[in-house]
Amino acid sequence: MEVERVQALAISGLNELPAKFVRPAHEQPENSKALEGVTVPVISLAQPHDVVVKEVAAAATMGLLSHY
Repeated sequence: MEVERVQALAISGLNELPAKFVRPAHEQPENSKALEGVTVPVISLAQPHDVVVKEVAAAATMGLLSHY
């Protein structure tokens, strides 16, 4: 029996994940729910190293300042 891979489904242009790949609600982790008002900075790792370091530092600082 051949195993169907999720990657093959994605390449085929599938718009919805088949039910067999989705865990039942009682098996899903509680922390998978979105929190309103929470933003996550997006930092491209394709940038030069010094730019990435500055952006990570800025994102970390923003997160710390918002807790005070």
